[in-house]
Amino acid sequence: MKSNNSNSFALLTLAIILMSTSGAMGRMISLSPAVAIWIRCLLAVPILLVVVLVRRKKLIIKDRKVLKWITLSGILLGLHWVTYFRSLHLSTVSIGMLALFTYPVFTAILEPFILKTKFDVRSILLAVLAFAGIAIMVPSFSLEDKYTLGIVIGLISAVVYAVRNILVKKISYGQSGVTLMLYQLVVVLLLFWPLLLSDPTFSFGKVIANWEALLFLSVFTTAVAHTLLVICIKQFNVTTLSTLTTTGPIFGSIFGYFLLDEVPSCRTMIGGAVILLVVVLESIRHFSRKVDAN
Repeated sequence: MKSNNSNSFALLTLAIILMSTSGAMGRMISLSPAVAIWIRCLLAVPILLVVVLVRRKKLIIKDRKVLKWITLSGILLGLHWVTYFRSLHLSTVSIGMLALFTYPVFTAILEPFILKTKFDVRSILLAVLAFAGIAIMVPSFSLEDKYTLGIVIGLISAVVYAVRNILVKKISYGQSGVTLMLYQLVVVLLLFWPLLLSDPTFSFGKVIANWEALLFLSVFTTAVAHTLLVICIKQFNVTTLSTLTTTGPIFGSIFGYFLLDEVPSCRTMIGGAVILLVVVLESIRHFSRKVDAN
């Protein structure tokens, strides 16, 4: 059990690192959020389909109730991506990711209501502490500044993402994580198809100009990272998992520095230290619970 627990933690860490590239990739792509997301899904779907077939996972889901929740979670995933990319375009990698990564707080609050679980006061306190670290990292801004709008949209994205993760947890048992992610991406493809056709800024020339970032975003940030995350949802409490992923802004700031020359401020480093403390404390709690269970 200890080995399985360590493997799950390693997979989650890899998922977080890969997902944290979304900030830099989102800023680098000069396409509208809807178009970038549609192409992202278009490239990721066949990859996941191959994985499902090679690993001989169940492809067809006949349970209508499960399909209903998958459809809803797919719609929420698309809404999350649109608001997140919009937040990035209005601000910076650090600010966009910091706003998004308040979602552990919303997860800790919403999970007991949606999944009918008990409130874990310690998890909520750690999530609030993580939120405090994120708040420290946010630079000063004016209410009339575009960064403000970026943060507000990022917070909306955080709420939507929290709900989506909780719903995935609700249907993850007995289902392949890869298959669940595949179905959600198909939902996003169908949902965003009309937006692609109606976008006056869309052109194949822009797609070709952004092919490297789009390919990386599709394969590693989407197909690999999100599938790993869905798999890890089965192994972790949703609030615990969400709190552990608050290292995302730290990795995102690093990618932002190397790819976009965005230098993290002193506030970013202080807030990052607080977040790392939360991750260490939550990791100790998680492994302690596993040991006690054995």
